[in-house]
Amino acid sequence: MTYKFVSALCVFFLLPIFVFAGCGSQEQNRKTAETVDLTADFSSDFTAQYNDIKLKGRLSSNRQKLINIQITSPSSLDGIEFGYKSSELHIKRDDMVCSADEAYIPQGSFPSLIKEVCAGIADGRAVLKKKDNGVGTYELKTSQGSAVITANNQGKPQKFIIDDCELEVEFIH
Repeated sequence: MTYKFVSALCVFFLLPIFVFAGCGSQEQNRKTAETVDLTADFSSDFTAQYNDIKLKGRLSSNRQKLINIQITSPSSLDGIEFGYKSSELHIKRDDMVCSADEAYIPQGSFPSLIKEVCAGIADGRAVLKKKDNGVGTYELKTSQGSAVITANNQGKPQKFIIDDCELEVEFIH
């Protein structure tokens, strides 16, 4: 008798918790379907305009702020690879590898700007400014100026611009 009474009490007290928790999950799922957040996990070829230099290459970034930039064009920079892990930078070309604290690299340099934008995305500091036909426009404050990031409907960056540094990067997914 006592067992049935305790079982009935558990059902009446726990059932509302599960029902309300389920309702909240459905609401959260609806919100997630409507607005896709900017993702820090992506890998893509890119073209970039930095000051008077046109660059091509490949960029990989993730939530842990592991960032890898491979340059393929212009030919004088072909094969240079920049890798960021924590606050350490690895520069690689052919069989030569050099590592240093990222503080030694100028903040306005191409790899530093790319790293700062990718790290800002990973930190969740990019603020949604506009959503139009699934394309989101985000703003991110950086040490070198404001970055405007455009992302597709899956949240992958398509382009980012930092006008103060004359930097424009476009991704080819």
